[in-house]
Amino acid sequence: MITIFKREDWTLFQTREGLAQKAGTPPAELVSVMIKELVDNALDAGANAQLEYDQTGFTVIDDGQGIPGTDQELKELFSINRPLSSSKIVRKPSRGALGNGLRVVAGAMWVYSARITVETKGRGLTLQAGENGKARIIDRAELEQGQQGTRVTVIGVPIEHTDVIPGLNAIELNHGTTYGGKTSLYWYNTDSFHALLKSVPEGVTLHKFLSSNFDGCTGTTAGHITADYHGRDANTLSPAEADNVLQLGREHTKQVTERRIGKIGQLPGQIAYSKSKGVYTGQGVKGDTPEELPYIVEVWAMSQYERNILAVNKTPVIGDWNFHYGEKEFTAWGCSMFFEIKKRFKGKPKPAIWVNVTTPHMKITTDGKEPDLEPMQSEIKAGIEQVIKAAHREANKAKPAKRSQREIITAEVDNAVFKISKGGAINYTLRQLFYNIRPAVLEELERNLDYNYFCQVITDIEGERGEDLPNMLRDDRGVFLHPHDGQETPLGTAAIEKYSRPEYQFNKVLYIEKRGLFQILKEQQIPQRYDLALMSAAGYANRAARDLIDMLGESGEPIQFFCVHDADASGTMIYQTLTEATKARGARQVQIIDFGLHPAEALEMGLQVEKPGLSKTQAVAQSYHEWADWLQSNRVELDAMPPELFIDWIEDKLSEYHTGKLIPPADYLKGYAESNLAGFLREEIAEQIKRELQIDDRIEERFNELHPEHLERLDISVLAQSIGQALETDPAAHWETKAEQVLKSIVELEQ
Repeated sequence: MITIFKREDWTLFQTREGLAQKAGTPPAELVSVMIKELVDNALDAGANAQLEYDQTGFTVIDDGQGIPGTDQELKELFSINRPLSSSKIVRKPSRGALGNGLRVVAGAMWVYSARITVETKGRGLTLQAGENGKARIIDRAELEQGQQGTRVTVIGVPIEHTDVIPGLNAIELNHGTTYGGKTSLYWYNTDSFHALLKSVPEGVTLHKFLSSNFDGCTGTTAGHITADYHGRDANTLSPAEADNVLQLGREHTKQVTERRIGKIGQLPGQIAYSKSKGVYTGQGVKGDTPEELPYIVEVWAMSQYERNILAVNKTPVIGDWNFHYGEKEFTAWGCSMFFEIKKRFKGKPKPAIWVNVTTPHMKITTDGKEPDLEPMQSEIKAGIEQVIKAAHREANKAKPAKRSQREIITAEVDNAVFKISKGGAINYTLRQLFYNIRPAVLEELERNLDYNYFCQVITDIEGERGEDLPNMLRDDRGVFLHPHDGQETPLGTAAIEKYSRPEYQFNKVLYIEKRGLFQILKEQQIPQRYDLALMSAAGYANRAARDLIDMLGESGEPIQFFCVHDADASGTMIYQTLTEATKARGARQVQIIDFGLHPAEALEMGLQVEKPGLSKTQAVAQSYHEWADWLQSNRVELDAMPPELFIDWIEDKLSEYHTGKLIPPADYLKGYAESNLAGFLREEIAEQIKRELQIDDRIEERFNELHPEHLERLDISVLAQSIGQALETDPAAHWETKAEQVLKSIVELEQ
C-alpha cells in the first residue's frame, strides 16, 4: 500500500525553492518579486511611493492612510500560515492579481532569516519568523506624532541593483488616471462570478453584496436583480443561479466605458506614444454568460535603449518575455505571444519599448502573475510598430550631419582596440581591427569600408599620436617558423637554399595565408603543443615556399602539410597552387590537406560576408566547384574570426590529425643517447675535478689575500671612476668591456 503524504500550502513559503514556486518565478528573481510587491502595495495605498535600498535590505515608503488593524492583525498579515484573503479576487483595473504578495514578502523571514519592520498608524513593529509559519513581534516602538503613510523595511536580504529595477519601473509608470469605481458584472463569466460569491462571508445577502460592490447596482437596481433571491446569502447561490444573476445584472446596468478604466498617458522622456483599446470575451465552463473585459494597450518609445518594460495595470511583469531589435526586424515573444515587425530602426541609440495593458482582469499562466497576452497581441504589435515608425521619423528629423569614414574610424578605434584585445590581454591583427570597426561605418553610412583606406587612416592616427596602437600585429612577407627553437627563416630562394631541417623537431606544417595570425597561435602555444611549424607567404605561395615544401617532404621524416586561407576565390587558388602541378615544376610529391576557411563553415559561424565587387571572373579551385558562383561575388576573411574563435577553429582541425607528441624512432634515439652521453659525462667529470682541487676554496682564499691597495679599487665609486677614465680613451667601447679590463688588471698585479 502506498502511503499518501500531505502538507499544508503555507509550508512552501518556508524554503527558497518553495517560495519561488509560490511566487511563480526562478529563485534568482525572488528578491525582485518581493520588492515589486511592496512597491505595488505602496502605490495602491498612496499617491506617491519611494524605494530605498543598500546591499543588505530595502525600504518602501508611501504617503497613504496606513495599514489598519491591531498589532496582532498586522502581524497576521505578515505570517505565511494564514488563509489566502485578498481583495484581488474582485476584478478591477488595479495592480496585482493573486493576493499572494504579502505572503511572498513574509517568506523572506523564513528563507533569508530576515527582519521586517512595519511603521504605520503611530507605531513600529519589528517581525521575525516564528513557529508554525506565524510571524512574531520582537520589538515595538511608538512613532512621532504626525508621521503619515507606511514604511516597510526588510533587513537581511541580499540586494543587487538589478533586483530593484522592477520596483523602480513601477514607480516610473505611476502616472495618469486610475479607475476609482466599483467592479462590474460584465467583467465576470459564470465560473468566476460563482467563485466570487462563494468567497463572500456568511450573513452577507446577495442584495447587500451587489449594492456595495458593483458598478451601477444602487439599492433599487440591486433589488430588481435579486428579486428572486430575497434574503439569500450571496455564498449560497448555485452556478446556475449565479449565471441568472449575471444575465439580470447586465440587463439593468451598463458596461464601464474604456475611458473610465484609466490609463498612464504621456511619460517623461518619450519619443512616441500609441494607445488602442479592445474587449476580450471569455466563456466559462459552466453557464452561458461570458466575461467582457475591456482593455487599453499603451506603447511608448523611450529616449534611451537601457531597458524594455512590459507592464499590466502599471506594474512591470516579472516573467519570461523579450523585446529584441534585430538587423531588419523587431521581435517580441513570451507571455503567450510571438510576433515580428519587419521594420529596421536605423541609428543609435535605439529607443526602449515600454508596453502597458490596463484591464480589470488579466489571465495568468503562473503563480508569478505572468500574463497571457495572446488576446491583446494584435494591439500590442500594432502599437509597437507605430511608435517605432514615429521614433524613426523623429530620429531622422534630429539626425546630425553624417560623419565621414575617417571620423567614424577615429571615434571607434580605442573602444574597438579595448574590446578585441580583451582589455590588452590578447593580441590582434590589423584585419581583425578592421572587421570590428567596419560594421559602424556600414550602419551609419550604409556603405562598406575599404581596407586600404582603413589602413591609411590607422597609419595617420598612429602618426598623430606618436605611437602604435597597443597589442596590434602586422603582416610581414613570407617566413617559416620552427615550433620549439623559434627559428625564423625568410621565404626567399637564397635563404631556402641554405636551409636545413632540424632533426625531429616538428612533424606538421601549417601554411597560413596571413602571417599576422602567427603570434596569436604562438601565444596559445599551438606550434609547441602540436609539433607544428608555421609557414606564410602573405598571399599566393611563392617559389621559395613551394621549394621548402618539397624539401621537407623529401627529408625522410614523417610530415603532414595543412593549408589555411580566406574563403574567397584567390584563397582557394592558394591551396590549388600548393597541391597541383605548375609550369615550373611537377605536382607536389607530398599531400597537402585543405583546412579552409570553407564558405559553408564561415556562413555557419555567422562571420561577416563581404561583397568585393570584382570586375572580372575569378579563378576558383576545382575542389570548390560547388561554391564557384558564390565565390565570384562573396568573400569571408580569416580575420573575420575573433582571436578566441580562430584558436578554437584551428584546434578542432588539428585534433583530427594529432596522434600524440613527436618522439623519434628507436634507432635515432640510440644514436642521440650515445652522442650526448659523452657530453654529460664530460660535465660530470669536470665537476668532480673541481671538487677534488677545491677550486672554489682557492678562489676565495686568493680573493682574501688581494693587496689592500688593489682591493680599494673594488669600491663602487672608485671602480666607476676607473671605467670612466678607460672609456675616455676608447669612447666606442662598451662599459662592461672596460670593467673586465680593470678587474683583470687587479688579478695580474697580484701574480
